[in-house]
Amino acid sequence: MKNNIVNFKNIFFSYNRQNQIFNHLNLSILKNKKIAIMGINGSGKTTFLKILNGLLFPEKGSYTFLNKTITKNHLKNKEFHLWFRKNCVMLFQNSDFMFFHSLVYDDLAFSLRIQGYLENEIKDKIDYYSNLFGIRNHLQANPISLSGGERKKIALAMMFILEPELILLDEPFNHLDPIYIGHLIDILNSFPNTILFTSHNFELTMEVTKEVLILHPKEQILFYGNLDDFFSNQELIEKSELYHSHYHKHRNVFHKHKHIHNWRF
Repeated sequence: MKNNIVNFKNIFFSYNRQNQIFNHLNLSILKNKKIAIMGINGSGKTTFLKILNGLLFPEKGSYTFLNKTITKNHLKNKEFHLWFRKNCVMLFQNSDFMFFHSLVYDDLAFSLRIQGYLENEIKDKIDYYSNLFGIRNHLQANPISLSGGERKKIALAMMFILEPELILLDEPFNHLDPIYIGHLIDILNSFPNTILFTSHNFELTMEVTKEVLILHPKEQILFYGNLDDFFSNQELIEKSELYHSHYHKHRNVFHKHKHIHNWRF
């Protein structure tokens, strides 16, 4: 338990008590891991992250973060709320929801000011993380005036600037060009604390980690472990539905294979 950052015990969650997403979900995650959350659309990936981030709450069961129980009532306590929001942060798929100010600098400073950092400390952190994420030239810009990719970089910097124990990233590679994706992979690999991120891309995932949690609407947790073990199990791949199939031509004959990127089965 002491080495776990997250523990789910018998978690139940549904939307409007009709669309059941999780039922008796049990899961523990060790500290300082990098884990990809994968699964088809509707498998509960974003819901899972929102429960971890205290944006949604289970109907039954318990969720502990760093051995502290996370509930709606506990988060009403100001001191507890500040501690949790400092140590567990989430990047939304649509990063536009994360901007509240007319200047990039103030969006980067926002959570630091709430946490009580001094302005000189805030400046130092913004200097460092704006350089790291390549957004220094945008500090005096309105984030809404920037491209989707630039806004994504700013939103990512807003997550890392708090140096939290757990970073939750919902589709972090979306809207980024290939060169910057490589830069982001380097940042993720150098970050010492826990990162959970959603992805549909096995190739990019393996650049960061081979540890995956694969969710499925019928199975909840279909697989939790090393991608090599997943790829060696054709039955699991079929169940996951994380493949595509298409017709192609060999020697004037059209036939169809199931593929996961360059891997065929």
